[in-house]
Amino acid sequence: MLKTVQAILICLLFTGSLTADEKITASGQGIFSGETYKEQIPLNSGGQLFINSASTLSGELKIRSGGENLKVAYYKTLKAPGRAEAAEFATVISVDIESGPDGVTVNLKAPSPAPWSSTDNSGHLNLEITMPDNCTVEINSAYFDVDAAGPFTAFRVTESLSQVLVDKVNGETKIRVSNRPLEVRNITGAVSLINKYNTIRAANINTGDATGEIRNEHGQILIENFRGEIDARTSYDRLVGRGLYLTGDRNYIKNVSASIELQFDSVNSGASRIYNQYGDVEIELLGTVDARFICKNDENGKVRAYELDMVPTLIYDNRLEFQVGEDDAEVRVTTRGDGNITIKGSQR
Repeated sequence: MLKTVQAILICLLFTGSLTADEKITASGQGIFSGETYKEQIPLNSGGQLFINSASTLSGELKIRSGGENLKVAYYKTLKAPGRAEAAEFATVISVDIESGPDGVTVNLKAPSPAPWSSTDNSGHLNLEITMPDNCTVEINSAYFDVDAAGPFTAFRVTESLSQVLVDKVNGETKIRVSNRPLEVRNITGAVSLINKYNTIRAANINTGDATGEIRNEHGQILIENFRGEIDARTSYDRLVGRGLYLTGDRNYIKNVSASIELQFDSVNSGASRIYNQYGDVEIELLGTVDARFICKNDENGKVRAYELDMVPTLIYDNRLEFQVGEDDAEVRVTTRGDGNITIKGSQR
């Protein structure tokens, strides 16, 4: 029995490596494609999948749940001056699948430096992975675009230089990218989304008792339907939230030199602080509002609130405090410079 298991493991370790005779087909000027390979390995619902890639490889990862076991289909795309060089590139790229006590690991391998290094040429892998529902996925791959649809129990992507789209996670979602779009949808559980120079989109998020962390250094944050506690920060581009229902006492929304535009479904619990340095804040209130509002501009901006059944408690040109309803929640809004604060209700 032990020898059988060892034999199976050895086969898995070398899956995709023996491609010296791989058929290479020209698919465009200077572009070549390899054969499609398919592999399958046992993986139960609730299992774990780890994907690791060499830094010299780029490609695409398409991941779908709803299957039985783990199925991996892949082919190579090679940018090279001729067929001989493409064939050489293909022989050094491998997809190795290992099964261990912690789950299944898919290693995407290429040498460093690769034969295409420091040129306009490249080795590219296209993978389509089907797996059972409710598994954990962890990806350590800088140059692979990720398109994943669950349900997953957790989804993590370490520092990536490619775009990431993840749909339907019932658990932790932790994704860090640097300069490509990042989008998540239908997430229930703790969320950490970090980008630097491109857009973050988040839709249909419920963080429960956790704080949703959404950070972007120089790009848009676009949020649609968020429930829970939030810490959202960006600079030099818009921060937009629609369909917000914030809970908890540590909600924090911040921008620098660009607008904050928020629409709340209701405001009747928790505490929120909204801060903008040199940009406007616009808030639209829908549904039930039971809150104390403290609005302040430190310099030249104006504060305006309208279409609200409110009780003002402090009024100045650049400062307004008022109460709506039973005062169960607290909302503090601060701007600096010429940033204006506008709060619009739904009462006519």
